[in-house]
Amino acid sequence: MSGDLAALTTVVDGLTSEGSTRLDAGMLAGWYTLSPRWAKAWETGQPLEYGKTAKKYVVFMTDGGMNVKYGPSDTDKLDWLCDKERTSACNKIAVNALLSTCSKMKTAGIKIYSISYSNDADVTNIRDCSSGTGYYYSASVSSIEAVYKKIAEEVVVQALRLSR
Repeated sequence: MSGDLAALTTVVDGLTSEGSTRLDAGMLAGWYTLSPRWAKAWETGQPLEYGKTAKKYVVFMTDGGMNVKYGPSDTDKLDWLCDKERTSACNKIAVNALLSTCSKMKTAGIKIYSISYSNDADVTNIRDCSSGTGYYYSASVSSIEAVYKKIAEEVVVQALRLSR
């Protein structure tokens, strides 16, 4: 966690997309980043407690559906939920884990925006994971910048308070 925009931009610019889609693991990583229960894992920029002074948001984007398959060999295992299973039942376990994590995050006060970024995206589950109507977006290469700008504007509006 950092407030150094240049460093964050460098890291984001270096990200690549490859491999399988683990929606549950991605959302769990987002929760760990924001949860004060995991503050000891961060050397700096520790998450604030939940409450009125801290507004917490996750923007969750995916271009795929849940996939807990194995790689080309058992040594390249991508699955940590189901021991040597290659079935849809294992994917269902992961989907349930995703939706459970999303529910707990929302109960804790975290707002979840979700974005599907291809025709292969698991729209049903990421829409269910979002914080409700207006928190789910479908994007494309030509619209993703506008989607992120809209989310940023909404976050700013939610953070503003009028006082007299």
